[in-house]
Amino acid sequence: MLWVYIISAYVLGTFLTATVVGRLRGIDISKAGSGNLGARNAGRVLGKWAFFSVMIGDGLKGVIVVLSGQALAMTNSVIALALLCAVFGHVYPFWRKFRGGKGVATLVGGLLFFQPWGIVWLVSGFSVVALITRSSTKGMYGAFVVYSMMLLIFEQQSAFFAVIAMAFVVWANKQEVKE
Repeated sequence: MLWVYIISAYVLGTFLTATVVGRLRGIDISKAGSGNLGARNAGRVLGKWAFFSVMIGDGLKGVIVVLSGQALAMTNSVIALALLCAVFGHVYPFWRKFRGGKGVATLVGGLLFFQPWGIVWLVSGFSVVALITRSSTKGMYGAFVVYSMMLLIFEQQSAFFAVIAMAFVVWANKQEVKE
């Protein structure tokens, strides 16, 4: 059951909401704008409705992975590993030649349900850094740093894979900071 859950998390991650939203408008998002299959590019190409649609759809992948792991009575470490696999699937979907999105919404969706107190730390870290830097990307980094610190303090057993997932998303978004 464990491996079925982990592999299913990766496969779920490979479902890219941006491709569906783009097809509804007759546009291949992978060939428009930056070519990235995430919410930001969908928003740039198709508008705010597309941004929010893709963000919610991709975020739900993370929510599904975490809630299904909890329903299956998986440990937090296994759930964090599955969330990492879902994010990895979003960034590197096998059926799209390993070119997907950046993984932010999928990770954030999962983190919101990973720990009950998580939303407080994500929002506070994001708010402080975004207010100082005037950058939502850097705000996201701040959210991940604060969340990582809280996991390392309060949830040490499951922190490893969750922190790796956050570091992976930061790495996948490294180009966004330069813009």
